[in-house]
Amino acid sequence: MLYNWAFWSMGVGMVVYYFRDRLKRMLLSGVITGLKMSVLYYNHLTKKGDSINPNGVVYIEDKKIIIHEYDIVYNNKSHKMCFISEKYDSEVVNTKLVLFNDNKEDILAQRHKFVYCSIINKDRECLKDITDEMRAFMFYFKKGYYVCNVEYVLKYLQSKYNGLKVKDCNLLFVLNDDEFTEKVIELDNTGEGILLHTII
Repeated sequence: MLYNWAFWSMGVGMVVYYFRDRLKRMLLSGVITGLKMSVLYYNHLTKKGDSINPNGVVYIEDKKIIIHEYDIVYNNKSHKMCFISEKYDSEVVNTKLVLFNDNKEDILAQRHKFVYCSIINKDRECLKDITDEMRAFMFYFKKGYYVCNVEYVLKYLQSKYNGLKVKDCNLLFVLNDDEFTEKVIELDNTGEGILLHTII
């Protein structure tokens, strides 16, 4: 009986020794698969559904426009977006939201046209990093949708950041190309007449 047990143990030991590399790979593969399944399950539990939610409005009195702020969730990522209307007309805003919804992948891709944007003075000193705020106007970055005057963006920024001065300042964009090209836009005090889709 003892002999049989010893023989069996020795046989198992030889099999384990002979197939040790394969067993290690199988064990490692099992651990990795378990971790992947855990991550997938966690992502499934925490996934946000796609949604478009209003977040507020900013009135630009002297230009008689309204900037509508939205929180967009798409593919489990959150984005801030701004839409402009000349009056508080839900039909106008809804038309733009429908256009966005029909072209959201293309429009959201526009936010990657630049990696950095700031307001700079004539000495190229940064006065305000506005990368996130400028990206919120991605709906207007591509010709063929709607147009947006840079002046409206600056008015929006001045409304949000009381005291922000843009007089005698420029916009600096660092483009998302192979050279990270810097592009400086002279504002001529207001940015009036400069359309977003023409500069990035």
